[in-house]
Amino acid sequence: MKEQLITRITSAMGLHTQHNLLSDWEVGYCESVLDQANKRGKLSEKQLSFLAKIEEKCTPSAIEESVDWSKNYNQNHREDAIIC
Repeated sequence: MKEQLITRITSAMGLHTQHNLLSDWEVGYCESVLDQANKRGKLSEKQLSFLAKIEEKCTPSAIEESVDWSKNYNQNHREDAIIC
């Protein structure tokens, strides 16, 4: 259980590092619960629920959506944003 939990957290953090998927707060949350998982080997139900929400942001479809949004923004909206 402990190793599986640690793997879930580090996987989300690794995908964030590659694709910039999480907010600064979510990254800090992952760091905090990773520390807790290493020390205690478990998380509360609320912590697990929030971790699942973070993992949803790290699915292949969410990554693809994020990449597509970035490409679309840079191609179609960046110039407008700079002008405003």
